[in-house]
Amino acid sequence: MKDGSEKSYGPSVEGVDSDVWRDDVTELKTAIAEKTLRSAFLAPIRLKFLSVGFQVLGIASSCHAFVQLILHVPPTSWERWETVALLITQHSAAITLVVALAQTGVMAFYVVGSAERRTAAVVAIAAAIVMVPAVGAVITVGYVFLVAHVLPGMLLGTAAIPLLAVLIVLIVDSRALVGSGDVALAGLGGETTNEAFRAFEQMTVLHKAWYFLTTLLPFHAKDGNCEVFVVISLIVVASVGVPAWWVLLGGAAAAPAADAFLLEVTLPLVALILLAAFKGGLIAHNFDRAGVVLVMVFALAHLLSTVLVMAVPVSIISRGASTGIRNAVAVAFSAREGHVFAACLRDKLAEELSARAAWLRHSQLVSIFS
Repeated sequence: MKDGSEKSYGPSVEGVDSDVWRDDVTELKTAIAEKTLRSAFLAPIRLKFLSVGFQVLGIASSCHAFVQLILHVPPTSWERWETVALLITQHSAAITLVVALAQTGVMAFYVVGSAERRTAAVVAIAAAIVMVPAVGAVITVGYVFLVAHVLPGMLLGTAAIPLLAVLIVLIVDSRALVGSGDVALAGLGGETTNEAFRAFEQMTVLHKAWYFLTTLLPFHAKDGNCEVFVVISLIVVASVGVPAWWVLLGGAAAAPAADAFLLEVTLPLVALILLAAFKGGLIAHNFDRAGVVLVMVFALAHLLSTVLVMAVPVSIISRGASTGIRNAVAVAFSAREGHVFAACLRDKLAEELSARAAWLRHSQLVSIFS
């Protein structure tokens, strides 16, 4: 206590001064059970039945939405299938399925308990089955966006991975990257972590970055059971090249779309993953904890949903003779800007007001002559 006294939580003992300050045991229980941001981040991930219920309802409603779209616009020709594909990928049901698949798919690897893992896997399979129309739409109609706008950018973005490794070895403490211990480990070439640390300290920066990517990262991924996290992280880092490729392909006209993708998708996800890795995951082996799993789910869902929403519109626009592949992203993005929606809303409102005014004038004339 601030006054120098000590808290006592045990039962009263004969002979002890009764003036000694004693706290209620319930206060100790409350203090121990109090949840903090750190404790919630590092708590074991559990699959709650309420969450499963919401996911099942979302999958069922998405299935109903897709069926209704197909019934109202039967894909009897390629042109009609393009329309259906556009409607499906722009519908909120597609995003619901992406989130459900990402969440339950990742949780199937890390959730506590075999029964809960099986439940998560079943829900993920159900989401994947219902998502077949959306995947088919992306593959058959949106393939141009994947092949011409995403894949080259991902290949270009692989150059960011060694650059990020260099930044990591410069900023992060070497002991935190390598670890400590006197047991020879096969993942480190038969060396102990202490021996690997001493060798790591003698390396140049570039050699450290290469050793981190080729030896330390695979070792920590296997030792910490975080292969899924590492794969998602590398995909997110490589996605930095996608907006760069858009600018190289489309020039200055594609810059607004590239800036939006970089600032709203890629960079926040990279920062979030690095924070989770070095503050809660990689070093402390907490990759089966709630916070790190949540980061994985969010990163995967955000990236996939962005690609899903853009694939079909960009691919359809790219087939236009006046647009082509080079300008497709810029044209598709321009239709999603806020001022475009505001202008459409303003024009729609003006049209409705004009129609209402015309109806009132007509009513006045009818009342005069009747």
